[in-house]
Amino acid sequence: MSNAHKSTPAERRQAFVEADAIMALEGFQKTPEMAKVQEAVIQGSVTFDQAVKTAIDQAKIKSKGKSA
Repeated sequence: MSNAHKSTPAERRQAFVEADAIMALEGFQKTPEMAKVQEAVIQGSVTFDQAVKTAIDQAKIKSKGKSA
């Protein structure tokens, strides 16, 4: 297991605060769905890998909807 998986909820929350700030500088806005997934990762009920898979799956669904 890597050290990333041994982080505390406070450390994970701070990491998301920093990531959200960087993304905001690039013009991206966090959606309510993203906030829910982030909170699940922070609380430890979802792993980071599961969250990434969920985000990719959601992006694919949205992409298919736009091309239809």
